[in-house]
Amino acid sequence: MSGLLARVPPMPFVAAVILVRCVARWCPWRVSGARAIGVALVLGGLALDGWAILTQVRAGTSPVPDGRHTRLVTWGPYAYSRNPIYIAHTLVALGAALVWTRSAWAVLGAACAWVVTDRVTVPIEERALEAGFPTEYAAYRRSVGRWWGRG
Repeated sequence: MSGLLARVPPMPFVAAVILVRCVARWCPWRVSGARAIGVALVLGGLALDGWAILTQVRAGTSPVPDGRHTRLVTWGPYAYSRNPIYIAHTLVALGAALVWTRSAWAVLGAACAWVVTDRVTVPIEERALEAGFPTEYAAYRRSVGRWWGRG
């Protein structure tokens, strides 16, 4: 299963949105203004995702986890987070679930998908980056947080 998560990283987020839809139908927990908040989160997530992917493509490397990585990208959104694409996935999943269900369950669903990504997918990718760029990645880890912040 962990290998599949590494090859299809959005999977936990898609599953979370679907699960939130099922739970919200069974036990609604409405949030006022959820659709407007959800749209803003989706748009913000898509913008961050686009910025992160474009940064990798411009660097001549693959944004796909099991793609060919020719260099370690440490600028653009990667100067603030080692995983901006997963932050974007979390925002999009949370926003989509809010738009679709108008339910506070969206927060729990997005959080669960984030935890799976943090505990399963990211460590696999970190091991690959450590193997491919041992010195560079060690310095990068010391200077930029896994999720947010500079070291």
